[in-house]
Amino acid sequence: NAISIAAGGDLSTNQFRIVGVNPTGAQLQVNVDGATMPVGVLLNKPAAQGRPGRVAITGSVVKCEAGAAIDENQPVQAVAV
Repeated sequence: NAISIAAGGDLSTNQFRIVGVNPTGAQLQVNVDGATMPVGVLLNKPAAQGRPGRVAITGSVVKCEAGAAIDENQPVQAVAV
């Protein structure tokens, strides 16, 4: 399950990271804190604003890049890198 949403900027270094949409809800951005509702995991590398970002959504099984070690049974959230 994947959808396409226009990138809000260069997301070429954010493949396999959790993304959401900007405050207007129109373009993808990397999630910056646990309060931002994630859309899914970025599957491709859109290199400029407006290019389509493929996002794996609910029901998908994909890899996701962690910014640090994740301890067993601990909650996970998206944060700035």
